[in-house]
Amino acid sequence: MASLQPEIILKVKFLTTEQGGRRTPIQCQQYRCPLQFGDAYHDCAFLLDGRRIELGGEYEVPVKFLCIDLVRPKLELGMTLGIWEGRIVGHGVVTSIL
Repeated sequence: MASLQPEIILKVKFLTTEQGGRRTPIQCQQYRCPLQFGDAYHDCAFLLDGRRIELGGEYEVPVKFLCIDLVRPKLELGMTLGIWEGRIVGHGVVTSIL
């Protein structure tokens, strides 16, 4: 099976529980969530390969979108995106468009 190829790199920071974020860190192969761009939400997968993401820490993360054709025209270097789990639980800044 071919591995997923990322379309962007995000510098992400998840809010701590005290800041209104998640209750637990993330550790999995792919963390799936919508990213918020303005008024729209776009499904994606953070390609973590088992890496642990601690709340409050900053990480460079490769991201694959479910429908890149809808997203690509909106992407800009330096733009900030919300990480959505029924509410904003973190933010990411686009550092590379691949």
